[in-house]
Amino acid sequence: MKDVFDAADVAKKAWETTDATLRADKKAMDDAEGTAAAFDQADKDAKDQEIADHQNDKQGLIDEYDEAVRIRDEKIENIKMASEERDRQAYDKEKQKRDEAFYDLEGLMYDQEGQLGGLQGDVDYWKNERYVALENDDFQLYEEFQGYFEEAEKKRDEMQAKYEATVAKFEIEKVIKEQREFDEGVAEATRMFEERK
Repeated sequence: MKDVFDAADVAKKAWETTDATLRADKKAMDDAEGTAAAFDQADKDAKDQEIADHQNDKQGLIDEYDEAVRIRDEKIENIKMASEERDRQAYDKEKQKRDEAFYDLEGLMYDQEGQLGGLQGDVDYWKNERYVALENDDFQLYEEFQGYFEEAEKKRDEMQAKYEATVAKFEIEKVIKEQREFDEGVAEATRMFEERK
């Protein structure tokens, strides 16, 4: 494509150079009128015809040049559109990956929240059972229930730490998702505004 455009540009410049030379020659003929170097009318007519013939070539060169420019612009537009499509596909792929991470974290967060509630229920249950054992003055049973209570607390605390880490990750993904959706909205509004111009 570059070769076609360059060849059309070279042909255009060559035509302009020849045109300038022919016109300079004709002017010299006209300026020589009434001097010893004067040209006869036949020579002047021949030069006028040469200029006219050269002018006829001009439209063909203009058409070739315009076609080369059109082809170049079309290819540039195709390259731009292909690049935009690649960018859009990469963006969509990244968006899908981020959305999946967001929804996975959301599901995990709710799952862990449920587990945490269940573990808190175990802690509360063994806590109450200890009190019942104390009310019945059964210290051996109290010690056994104390062990269950401590184990339930340990499991609850471990789940609480996991849950808080998941919530933190979820909040980060949520902010990223909201920002991405905001940016998409701005881009769409800008595109619609530009189309109205």
